[in-house]
Amino acid sequence: MLARLRNLLADSDTAAMDLLGELETLADGHPLSRQLRLVSRQVELFDFDAALAALDALDAPALT
Repeated sequence: MLARLRNLLADSDTAAMDLLGELETLADGHPLSRQLRLVSRQVELFDFDAALAALDALDAPALT
């Protein structure tokens, strides 16, 4: 799902908003949730480049 999100952000596709909603729900209570919220805020501002940078900054250990 994160790879798909990255592709959507790279394409400036607003479908990223829906996928982020799903990911945030799945990550609820996990440290990744807070990081995804940062990505989501950028998408809400239609700043896909900043959202992509925030996604790329996700801490890899948080994904396990």
